[in-house]
Amino acid sequence: MNKEKENKPKNKKKTRLILYILILVGLVLTIGLAFKKDKIVKLTENIGKVEEQIVGGDIDQHGCIPSTGYMWCEPKQKCLRQWEESCEELKIPDN
Repeated sequence: MNKEKENKPKNKKKTRLILYILILVGLVLTIGLAFKKDKIVKLTENIGKVEEQIVGGDIDQHGCIPSTGYMWCEPKQKCLRQWEESCEELKIPDN
């Protein structure tokens, strides 16, 4: 009978500890969801405010379109993509 009396306080402590842990987890989840909800609301509000940027909608002073990769090449006097064509002048060796 003495062991049963000794176990009751231990069981109460365990029960309280579990209860405190559950309350703490509940609070953390509630706070986390509240912040997440605010972020979702802000994101959905900003969707309508985002300006559309059209690829190819920009032109530089030479008529090149930088957003599509074209840059002005002074030696060749034309717009080109440097990964497709070199911008260096072709040097013809003198024989």
